[in-house]
Amino acid sequence: MISVEHLTKWYGDFKAVDALSFEIDEGHVYGFLGPNGAGKSTTMNIITGYLAPTSGDVRVGDYDLLTQPRQAKRLIGYLPEQPVLKGLLGICFSSELDAKQFPYGIGVEYDGREVDDDFEILTIPASTYAVFMSRGKMPDAFVETYHRIVTEFFPQSAQYEYAEDTELEVYPSANTDDPNYACEIWIAVKEKK
Repeated sequence: MISVEHLTKWYGDFKAVDALSFEIDEGHVYGFLGPNGAGKSTTMNIITGYLAPTSGDVRVGDYDLLTQPRQAKRLIGYLPEQPVLKGLLGICFSSELDAKQFPYGIGVEYDGREVDDDFEILTIPASTYAVFMSRGKMPDAFVETYHRIVTEFFPQSAQYEYAEDTELEVYPSANTDDPNYACEIWIAVKEKK
């Protein structure tokens, strides 16, 4: 069962969802119908935990989405038309979180020559990372993606916040002037309390 009570979402001065309430019983299928801008996608993004509501409550099964997000999200399957933030690949977890660190190597293409002694393997703290894809001519695409992470992903995420830990950028060896060039931005995140 999904229960939504007095769900409201403001974007600045624009109210996208206005005190919406409904229940969906187990075994039933419902659909949202309405014109563009009616709040359908915003409501779905709140119900699935991608966006935090301005006010109101969402329960999935026996779990409150805001206070028990992990349990609630285990009961949800959702395929949006487009991701909330284009380029978000997923959340990556270290398999050795108990060790508080894991090895990470920064690699270059190996052409068979002897490896310099100047290279070393560094150990960085274990973290949970949000991974974003930045696509386009660098550095403009990187700056735009990073701006959207700060202004869209973190403010809108109901589950994650910035962890103030190691950030990584992964750049393939290709022409960064190419309008289709792609790199990854890994930002350490932590679950909101």
